[in-house]
This record gives sequence, C-alpha cells and structure tokens, in this order.
Amino acid sequence: MRSEEAEQQIIQQVVVTSQKIRLMKDALIRSSGSLDGALKEMRIEAPKQIVINPAVDPELSLRAASDYISFKLAGCEALWGLVHSGVFVMASNNVTGYEPSISWTTVYGNSGGQSAGWQLSQFKSSFPAHVHPSMISDRDQMLSDSDLFLHRLAIPEIHPEIESALRDAVLCFRAELYTPAVVMLGKASEGAWIETGLALAGFIGSEEPNARKLTENIGGSEFGFAKKMREIMNFFETRQPAFKRVAQQAGITLHDMRVAMQWSETLRDARNAVHHEVESFAEHTYETVAVLLLATIPSLRTLHGLNTACRAESANRATQ
Repeated sequence: MRSEEAEQQIIQQVVVTSQKIRLMKDALIRSSGSLDGALKEMRIEAPKQIVINPAVDPELSLRAASDYISFKLAGCEALWGLVHSGVFVMASNNVTGYEPSISWTTVYGNSGGQSAGWQLSQFKSSFPAHVHPSMISDRDQMLSDSDLFLHRLAIPEIHPEIESALRDAVLCFRAELYTPAVVMLGKASEGAWIETGLALAGFIGSEEPNARKLTENIGGSEFGFAKKMREIMNFFETRQPAFKRVAQQAGITLHDMRVAMQWSETLRDARNAVHHEVESFAEHTYETVAVLLLATIPSLRTLHGLNTACRAESANRATQ
C-alpha cells in the first residue's frame, strides 16, 4: 500500500453520524465539557504513527485514525450543540481550531524509509476552548437537548417519524413552548402505538380476520387515536397465550402495557388544550410537561420492545 492509498482510505472512512454526536454529548457531560476527556471516556485514541510497510498490516491503524477523526468532529459539533442548548456555558470567547494530522512512516525494524504526515484540511472544525456546566440546578440536562434525550431513551432503530416528533417535543420544551411540546409527544405516542399494533397483527397473521381488521382500522383515518389504541390494547389483552413467549423475550408484562396506555391517555387529554375552548386537565407548565417527557422513556421502551420482539419472531417464521 502506498501512502496516497492509505490517506484516501482514512478520508473515505471518516463518517460523522447523529449516533456519534449523541454518544459524544453524553461523554462530554461526564467529562465536564472536556473534548479530550470525552474521547478518553469513549476509549477513542489516535494512532501515534501509521506504519506503511509490506511487513505490517495497516488496516487497524487506518481504521483507528478515521474513527478518531470521526469522533473528534462529532465532539466539536456536540459541544457547540450543548452550549446552544444551555447545558454548558462558554467561559471565554476563545475558540480552538481542529485540523486533523496523521503521522506515517515506511520505516519498520531495521529497514530504512521515510516519514511524513497527512494534513487533512478538508476536516477542519472548531470548538469552544473553555466551557463550564450551566449553573441552573433545577433542570434535567436531557430535557434541554434532543440528542441527550434520545440517548437516554436508548431505542435502536426508532421509527424516523417518532424520532422527529420527540426531537420537536424537546426543542419546544427548551423554548418554553409547553403546549406544542405536549402535542409533539402525543404524535410520538400515537406513532409508537400504531407501529406496535401493526407488529402484533403481523405476528398473529393475516389469516385471522381480527388481525386483518386491526391492521385496516389502525392504518386508516376513519378512527381516532383513542379508539385505535384501545383496539390494539384489547387485541393484546385477549391473546395473552399467543403473545406470552414474545412478551417474555421483550421483558414486557401486561401491566407494563397498561402503564404505557395510561401514559398515552394522559398525553391525549393534555393535548386536548389545542382545541378551542377545551381546557386541559392541568396547566401546561415546566413541571407538568417535564413529568410527561420523563414518563415517555419507559412507556416508549415498552411499546418498542414488544414491537421489535413481534417483528423479529414474524421474520424468523417467514424464513423457516
């Protein structure tokens, strides 16, 4: 491998994803805003020098270099995001620039060769040089930043529309727009129930008339969300023997589903405030909406867990 090929391999493997930013935000909080400390928390290290020599396989070093650059760039964006959301406050106006550089050599053992470095200026970035945590003590940090909220939620492969609704809910909450935050939480709740209902019906199979009916009812616009949710819950409750194994695999009980339904009913009542001259059961304040946001986490985990278990079992049966 030539040095130019190795450089191109590093460049091609540098990828900044929302998941990396999410992870770096969590690590930055644990390291009090230190970007180097966050990378250490994540156990991400840059190789001291990449050896390009026929006697050495450089693949691991090249991957380590691209991973380091990817996570450092993600950390730059994550730190700016945390400052923007008020989790951290800039302690000075200084900004530290970041321009990746990687050392390489062809020298190995007693062989001669050359040493140099790659200056990867296409990946330039920056981050606040000095930050400190916000002095606000009565605020849960994850309610200030959607990435932190989704990281705490810890649901892999969450449906894009549900993720978008949750991000909007946190954004509205941070802006003190409490009623819109409740509305977006309601959208996330509705999406989670519908996706779970479709998974339950798919698990039972389209040969059962009631399963076909459930799929039609919850997939259309004829019925409101309240009726759809109750049909889904009734479908699950009345088929406990059939769902016993997948529920156990997901670690979900009937009680868990009822708690999730109670959360969704509370949200549905709360978002009725958007209707003209309809009063909500409680005023939408920081405290009441924060409780609803926090209750979202276990309820969505319950619905997603059952959804995932049913779809996995359906897929397994289809391949047999």
